[in-house]
Amino acid sequence: MSSSFDGAKMLVFAHRGASGGAPENTMAAFKQAIEKGSDGVELDIHLTADGKVVVIHDATVDRTSDGRGEVAYRNYSELAKLDMAARWKGSKWGAQRIPLLEEVIECVIPAGLLMNVEIKGGKASPMLAEQAVSIIKGYDAMDRVVFSSFDPLQLNKVRTLVPSSRRALLSYFPPPVSAGKADDLWGCHPYHMLVSKGTVQKWHLEGMHVQLWTVNTKKDMQRAIRIGADGIITNHPALALAVREGKIC
Repeated sequence: MSSSFDGAKMLVFAHRGASGGAPENTMAAFKQAIEKGSDGVELDIHLTADGKVVVIHDATVDRTSDGRGEVAYRNYSELAKLDMAARWKGSKWGAQRIPLLEEVIECVIPAGLLMNVEIKGGKASPMLAEQAVSIIKGYDAMDRVVFSSFDPLQLNKVRTLVPSSRRALLSYFPPPVSAGKADDLWGCHPYHMLVSKGTVQKWHLEGMHVQLWTVNTKKDMQRAIRIGADGIITNHPALALAVREGKIC
C-alpha cells in the first residue's frame, strides 16, 4: 500500500534511510527503511564533477567513507570505489557504495514510499536542482516527492522548473508563514525542539504542512503528535511507527 502526503496520521520519514540501524544514505539504509514500514525516506543529494546526482549528506566523503575529498570535484567512477560503510560500527553490512539518485528511486518508489529529497546549497552546483528534477520526472515520480533545502534559491529553481512541485524550507526556527506564502511553499521543515503547537496551527491555517527534524526519542515523537506535526524525520522509523500507532506509551 502506497503512503500519501495527505494522510490523516503523522508521516514517518526515515532520515538518510533507517540510519539508526544502517550506514546513512546507503542502499542498506533505504532497504531497511522499507522493511521497517516507513512512510517515506529522507535523503540528501550532491552533484559529481561529471554531472551525476549522488546521495550523500556532506559535501565531502571524509566523514562517511574510507576516502577523502569533495564530491563536486570527483567523478562518479571514483566515488563508486569508496566504501560508505567503512566508518560504521561493525562489519555486518559489508561494503556499501555511494548510491545514485536513480537507484534510490528504483528501490523505494515501487515499494510505495514517499521521498523527501534535500537539495544541498552552498557549493552545490547550480545544475543540481535541474538534474534532480529531470531524473525524478523521468520516473514519473514527482507526485511522490517533496523537495527540501535550507537554501531558498534551490527551492525557487525547482519552482521554476515544476510550479506544481512540493517544496519545503528547512530551518532551525520556523520561518514566518508570510515567507512560505511568498515563495508558494508546500510547507516547512523546522528543528523539532523549536516548534510550538501554535506555530504548527498558523501554518495549517494557510494550508501548509509542517515536518520536524530530527526526532529520535519516544518523548519527542509523542510531542510531535501532540502539537499536530504532519510528519517527522527520524533515524528510528520503527520506534516512531510504534509510538504513532499507540503500541508504545
